[in-house]
Amino acid sequence: MMKLLKKILKIVGIGVVLLIVAATGVYYVAARRSLVPDNINMSSVGMDDMPGMDMGSMAMGTPDASAIPITKLVEPDNTTAPVKSFKLTTQTVSLDLGNGKKVDAYSFNGTVPGP
Repeated sequence: MMKLLKKILKIVGIGVVLLIVAATGVYYVAARRSLVPDNINMSSVGMDDMPGMDMGSMAMGTPDASAIPITKLVEPDNTTAPVKSFKLTTQTVSLDLGNGKKVDAYSFNGTVPGP
């Protein structure tokens, strides 16, 4: 009877140790996957690959006849809403992509991406 009890306790002990080792491994993998990366190479990801991004609706072609020119976007006279104004300065810059390649890009208020 004593040998059987020892054998059962030994099997249960081994099972508990294996369970602890497996749980530790799962925790370690989950913790590593949750880390924020130091950097992200955005040039390797196409916008079509990004979930929730419908690039078809963001076409930058010629505006249609119903488009309002930016010069016509003015504050209405009959509003009590607060009006916010922003000043953006654009300029072209030579942007270093970090892999030895440089591209021409637009900066807004001297930063890429802009504010």
